[in-house]
Amino acid sequence: MLCAVALLALASCRPTFQREVSSAVLAHEGPAEGTFAGKKSDLAPNEWLLPGTRIATGPEGRLDLMLLPGILVELAGETEIEITRLRFARDGDETIRPMRAREASLRLVRGTLFVAVGQSQMRSRIFIQTPAGDLTAFDLRTFKIEVDGERARAMTVRGKINFKPAGGGAPVNMSAGYFAEFPSSDPAPQAAAESAFATQAEVRQILRVEKRLFRLQKDFGFGFAPWRE
Repeated sequence: MLCAVALLALASCRPTFQREVSSAVLAHEGPAEGTFAGKKSDLAPNEWLLPGTRIATGPEGRLDLMLLPGILVELAGETEIEITRLRFARDGDETIRPMRAREASLRLVRGTLFVAVGQSQMRSRIFIQTPAGDLTAFDLRTFKIEVDGERARAMTVRGKINFKPAGGGAPVNMSAGYFAEFPSSDPAPQAAAESAFATQAEVRQILRVEKRLFRLQKDFGFGFAPWRE
């Protein structure tokens, strides 16, 4: 798949440019396959993926992606996603004003996704569509979301995330250290610290993945990390 930068669009009376871009494969273990425009290919590090690409990993697979600089995801085990949108929005006067926003949208069909969103001068957002509802997160968030059939489970370890259940349920806000399942008769977030040992171990796992993702991004050429070395 080829690296591409396309769709430079002008909108509103104050010039705002919206630029569609491509994401990068940082690393992988085991089989990982991408499908774009009906064509399948095995994925490898430093490969670029366009919006519209569907990605699947095998039962023992792991794939690390930089959707946009500072918006990183890891597919773990038997997981399938579709990258639906990657966007930079920049003020029209590019010489003196910084980028205003970067946004990544994807659909989690099944499996487990780890997400780490860094900090920058622009506003960052990731939007994840699942059969059970939609998750939104902004800067300085690190979380995990799993989909099994029509059910979803989300846990955040850094920053607050928002989950809007399918079917018109009230949005649920989760703070760091909490998790929730959807659909549920009681979707109120539960504290990981008050849950079983396995749930507390899950928090440590998410933080380890966060560190790996930001170090891979640093090797790729971007250096933000939300912890002290």
